[in-house]
Amino acid sequence: MVVRLRISLHGPRNNKTHRLVAIDGSARRNAHPIEVLGMWNPRTQLGETTKTVRWSVERIRYWLGVGAQPSKTVQELLDLARIQPPAAKTSHSEASEASKPAQSS
Repeated sequence: MVVRLRISLHGPRNNKTHRLVAIDGSARRNAHPIEVLGMWNPRTQLGETTKTVRWSVERIRYWLGVGAQPSKTVQELLDLARIQPPAAKTSHSEASEASKPAQSS
């Protein structure tokens, strides 16, 4: 069972809220999650000027530590919040060394 971190949508048509959830990778989008990790309401409340995301950083790090795979959207959010370092890209020199055949003596 692959656990994914992804966004689920809840609420009526013109008043959607988004939740960051840990869920079985083969489950449908709004299925019952293993754990709700955060919430985001795209509408500002009366008197507020900014939109906020509320999430549990410790629980997100836990799920990432045990091998949960974030969706592309969640990965971008985690990169913006610096919760998880951006995906490491191999440099050209590392890639060329890895492609060289092993030399036997």
